[in-house]
Amino acid sequence: MLDVAVVGGGPAGLRAAEVSARRGATTIVFEENRQIGLPRHCTGLLSIKGVELIGEPARKSILNLLRALEVTLIDGSRLSVRFSEPKTAVLNRVKYERLLAQRCLDAGAEIRLGHKVEQIVQRRDRVVLKVAYRGGHYRVEARWAIVAEGFKGMLLQPYGYKPPKGRLPAIQATVRDRDWPRDTAGIILSRRYANGFFAWVVPTSYSELLVGFATSSGRPADLLPRLLRTLGFKGDTGRRFYGYVITGGPIGKLVYGRTAVVGDAAGHVKPTTGGGLLYGHLCSTLAGLYVPLGKANLYERTCKRIVHGRLKAMLWVRRLLNLLSDSVLNRVVRAASHPKVVEDIVSGDQDTQVEIVLNVIKNPFFYAGLTGLV
Repeated sequence: MLDVAVVGGGPAGLRAAEVSARRGATTIVFEENRQIGLPRHCTGLLSIKGVELIGEPARKSILNLLRALEVTLIDGSRLSVRFSEPKTAVLNRVKYERLLAQRCLDAGAEIRLGHKVEQIVQRRDRVVLKVAYRGGHYRVEARWAIVAEGFKGMLLQPYGYKPPKGRLPAIQATVRDRDWPRDTAGIILSRRYANGFFAWVVPTSYSELLVGFATSSGRPADLLPRLLRTLGFKGDTGRRFYGYVITGGPIGKLVYGRTAVVGDAAGHVKPTTGGGLLYGHLCSTLAGLYVPLGKANLYERTCKRIVHGRLKAMLWVRRLLNLLSDSVLNRVVRAASHPKVVEDIVSGDQDTQVEIVLNVIKNPFFYAGLTGLV
């Protein structure tokens, strides 16, 4: 009989398992893939504040630091924002997850790779997991379970679980280019290529970029070559990563019987940017603290109190952006490029963006630019 069984060996599951094991709970992580960190999906962006909060695994995984942002409309307006110091880190996601796994092992947890949980059965005083591996199947009993199986989770559907909404297919490619500034990230807004989201350009070194996008219309693999040509890139290296971006905000219920949901499966992802490392880390820490004590409902209440409000506010921003046509976005970006408006953008919280939006829409220079007065 385990104390805690964790389903999924991504960042959220590993963090929850580490905290659980440090509390003295016998903990095992079940990961269906045979290697931690693979297959790779995420770009790996994390704010500097997020790096400081997460600590060593994030600091040791940094590939590049970004201190500037270019927001552009294809064939349209451009907004340039430069900070006085780096605001965002680009992480080596594979290294980051493997460092998390090592901390998990150091804490006393066990990680079983190539072991897929196919079923969770809730009992009055335990959960029963049916696990598949190359040698066959076996069953595991645990007092509590933490599910971090990602947005496609099916294990808890018999108990009423509904996965996060707003899941957009995404693609990311590696591009070699020496002209793009190493300290500058790019956001490209275009309904043609990235309807419902945006495209991005993220430098990982002096000569290598990650270029990708998510969209609610069209097949990303078909659109990618055209986007690369439009942006002036000759092509990609053939190293492509496929996945999904979650933009629908957190799910309403985090606890099902003796099982708690964390990470992407809980919708702990910023609807504005699709980033889930920071908020997933925070909520997984809470799950690791409370679930082994039999206080899963306290995990849910605390998580909703300190995280869900922020994510729901960012969902409001995402929905607003999705209503705007490219022509309106052109005017918005042009108005936001006024130096006095850029000051509000620079001074805002990069981890929520809501404060930035509120400051911008209250700025008289933004309205003047929007109406064509300046």
